[in-house]
Amino acid sequence: KFGHIYLINNKTLEGSFMFIITTFFIIFTTNPQMFFFNGLVISVLLGITELFTPGKFDNLTVPIVSSIILGTIL
Repeated sequence: KFGHIYLINNKTLEGSFMFIITTFFIIFTTNPQMFFFNGLVISVLLGITELFTPGKFDNLTVPIVSSIILGTIL
């Protein structure tokens, strides 16, 4: 029903969009004092990381990249 627009590494546009929205929601749920723009940039960067990572390795790269990004911003 959903996920018909394929992008890179057999990932869909709809899945990437939902990943960004979910990441944005999690960031503001766990850290409500973060600025809106910072949360949006982090979410988009993690979405791009997830998009370009091959399917088997995205569970490894996304936490590492998120730790690096959050460590430099916070």
